[in-house]
Amino acid sequence: MSKYIVKSVLMVIPTMLLVVFIIFTINYFTPGDPVAVFFDFDYTEEQYAEKAAEWGLDQPFFTQFFHYIRNIVTRFDFGYSYYSGNSVMSELAARFPVSLRLGLISVLLTVVIGVPFGIISATRQHSALDYGVTFVSLFFAAVPGFWLSMILILIFSSRLGWLQSSGLNDWTGYIMPVAASSAQYIASVTRQTRSSMLEVIRQDYVRTVRAKGVSEGSVIWKHALRNALIPVVTLIGMQAGAVIAGSAIIEAVHSFPGMGSLMMTAINNKDYNTIQAVVLLLSGVVCLINVLVDVIYAVIDPRVKTR
Repeated sequence: MSKYIVKSVLMVIPTMLLVVFIIFTINYFTPGDPVAVFFDFDYTEEQYAEKAAEWGLDQPFFTQFFHYIRNIVTRFDFGYSYYSGNSVMSELAARFPVSLRLGLISVLLTVVIGVPFGIISATRQHSALDYGVTFVSLFFAAVPGFWLSMILILIFSSRLGWLQSSGLNDWTGYIMPVAASSAQYIASVTRQTRSSMLEVIRQDYVRTVRAKGVSEGSVIWKHALRNALIPVVTLIGMQAGAVIAGSAIIEAVHSFPGMGSLMMTAINNKDYNTIQAVVLLLSGVVCLINVLVDVIYAVIDPRVKTR
């Protein structure tokens, strides 16, 4: 098991190198000039040449790329933001914990709500409760997160005045972004749990357990659920990566001070160093989540560990 984990973690390294190369190449060849944006397109040739040399943008592509990689590997230095002038590392340190908390709370809410409701829906198939859970799941699975964010702001902030519409002044600032970012995933996990449970509880071994007189609760929670969790864990792992790495629009709607808003600002201002650092960090988080999901597979299903 430990060898498998080490091997999975080591595979992250070439993946991250490939990610850096791709995003660096995209930034290099994308139309736009960070030096021109910095001067607001009002500069002399001498000012332009001096700033380009200061940022190293006057060097050839591969010279810039290997210099960037060397700084990361030897000094863990992502450079300075072209837009704010601050260290990119300090920007990440300030923004990443906010997005991480948003993602973890969303995942926790998904597990606490989605899995139990999926189980209840499966064990009471064709009941009114099953139809109700299915309808609500289908509705929220079809609702875009940014649209739900705007509806929540309209109701709970503009009309009722219960919650702040933007920013993060206290813990209540997490409520609407968490609800908007997790609604679709709660619906998806509920449907996936229901589907997996329906498939498992019809298996022969479940009928055998019931024939032995084991209580229904033990059949569901001890024998059936464990075998139904593999696809559910996959979906939850995908959600964790998507919420932490891909909630830029929801964060922008709520003016949330996380990685998404940092990325949007960096893209608008051609802030290449910040863009590359954000993508690299979020890619690393997604890779590590995939490793964690594989480990959970082995814990849930001993057959995975054996293979």
